[in-house]
Parts: sequence; C-alpha cells; structure tokens
Amino acid sequence: MSSPRVVDPSSLGQVVAGQKYVQPTDVTVGLVILDSSGNPQLSVGGVTQAGVKWLCASPVNTGDRILVLLQAGQCYAVGPVFNASPLPPAVGGTVLTVPTDSVTIIIDTIAGNIEARFIDGYTPLAGDPVILIWTGSQPVAVPQGVTGTPSTPTPTPVPVPKPPPKPATHTGTTTFVAASAASYRVGDGWRDDANGDVIQGTAPGVSGANSGAWFYGGRPKATLAGATVRSAQIYLGRTSGGTSASQNLNLQRVTNNSRPAGALTFAGSVSTIGLAVGQKGWFTIPAALAQALVTSGGSLGITGSPYMRLFGLTKSGQAGALKLTWSR
Repeated sequence: MSSPRVVDPSSLGQVVAGQKYVQPTDVTVGLVILDSSGNPQLSVGGVTQAGVKWLCASPVNTGDRILVLLQAGQCYAVGPVFNASPLPPAVGGTVLTVPTDSVTIIIDTIAGNIEARFIDGYTPLAGDPVILIWTGSQPVAVPQGVTGTPSTPTPTPVPVPKPPPKPATHTGTTTFVAASAASYRVGDGWRDDANGDVIQGTAPGVSGANSGAWFYGGRPKATLAGATVRSAQIYLGRTSGGTSASQNLNLQRVTNNSRPAGALTFAGSVSTIGLAVGQKGWFTIPAALAQALVTSGGSLGITGSPYMRLFGLTKSGQAGALKLTWSR
C-alpha cells in the first residue's frame, strides 16, 4: 500500500500550542480506508476526511486505527492506535442549543450532538466554543479559557408507584342437583316405604315424627369455596299427604353431606315456604341459608309440623335442586 502524504510531526506541537482556546478541538480515532484509486484515506465517524495532514511517518494499512486531532476544520492524523478500545469521547465542541430553564445544553461535536451540564457562573450562548470534561456518563461543558465548578443536576423525582389494580370480580349462576333424598322417622329410622318422598311432621294416626333431606355430597362448598351467594332458589314439588291447602314446610340446613346412619343434624335458622298439594317450581330461599352450605357444607332438610310430603328424586330428577347466583 502507498503511504499518505506526511507532515513534519513537529507541526503537531505547533497545532496544539497555537490553539490558545480560540477554536474547539476534538481528539478522536479514525479508520484507514482505501479510495477507488487504492489510495489511503481517513474516515472519522463514517465520514471520509478531506485534506488530511498525516503526522505519522510510518506507513499505514487498511483497517488501521489512527489517533486524530480535529482543529479549526483541519484534520491531523497523529499516529496508529494499538489495542484500541471504543472511540474516546469528544473533548470539545460548540454550543448548539440552550433549552429554557434547563441545567443541560446541547453541544455540537465531531461525534454528534451531546447533552452536557455546564459550570456554575457560566451563561451559555449558542455558538460558544466549549471544552467537555467527562466525569461520568454525562460531560460538563466549560467555556474555553474559563474554570469553575460543575452545576449540580436536578435530582430526577422518584415516580410514585401506582396501586395495584383491584382483582376482577367474577359472577355466575351454578345449579346443584341432589345426589340423593330420603326421610327418617323417629322410632323406625330411614324409611324405604315412602315412595322416595321427603317428609316432615307426623302423619295422622301414625306415631313418630318425620324429617327428610336432599343431599348434595358437599358439592356447593367444594365448587364455590370463597364465593359470596347473592341469591338462591330451590326446586320443590308437593305431593298428596296432609291438608291439600297451602302449608308451610320448614327448610333448614343439615350438617350432613350424605345420608347418615342415624337421625339428621339440623343447624341454623329455619326458612318457611308455603306449598299446596300439586304445586311445584323454583322457590326463593334466603341467600344466607345457601351461603351456609357454601361456607360450611351440608345439605337442606325439612322438619317439624305440619305433616307434608315433598318430591323426592323418584317423582322428579329436579327435586331439591339448588340454583345459586354468586360472585368472587
């Protein structure tokens, strides 16, 4: 490769000595490239420099990294840089813009526009030549020929975290059909002679009070754990037995999830529903009664007087079914 035109290295001292801080000076690193004629050229920041003054006496090769001095529009190639790491930062430039009420200014340098702080006591103006002093990731601009103390940057306010969003509320309606139904008579135990009916009270001329229940196998609690019951209905039908006119059944929670060996265990308050013989359909029950099933488990039963017979699963597959509207 041919060698570039070389300038007496002593002129570097003349260049540096002649600055007198009149013009901004940049020190950077360039890259040796070849032009179309095979002659070495110097590229700085991707721009091929014109009229380069080569201060290095030794030949250069394509790809060599060269220490470059930029002064008053003139480019000086000082000499090769060995084991060069990333380009050194710009050391000087010209004030480009001065944002209003800002502690930083924009400096035009050979490396591009750089945001810099400036020393206390200095009022920057566009066009001012400045030297950049690097004390970290952001330089401090000092007007040429002036010394001072870097301005203190305004602390960046710490953002106040937003409170986490409230969890979404889910709602739904779930129907639980009874897994089984049965009646229990005091003195006789669980009945197999009642046609599958669910009975409360004492039949005329027969000793022993009846109580009965629709069992859900604990599914309301297992399915809706943690939910709040908003409304509830039960499907009931009344068959013949006792007075045909409307009579009140006494609906109450039992603690049993399925038929126990002995009598039912009733708990909580009683809710009454009036039904005449032949009447059937969905009837509203207190949400608190259904909530007790979701929270504590159990089933629904009837007990007390008067004597009444309700549909068991033999007469209707919907007998005792629960329809719960809930949220969580």
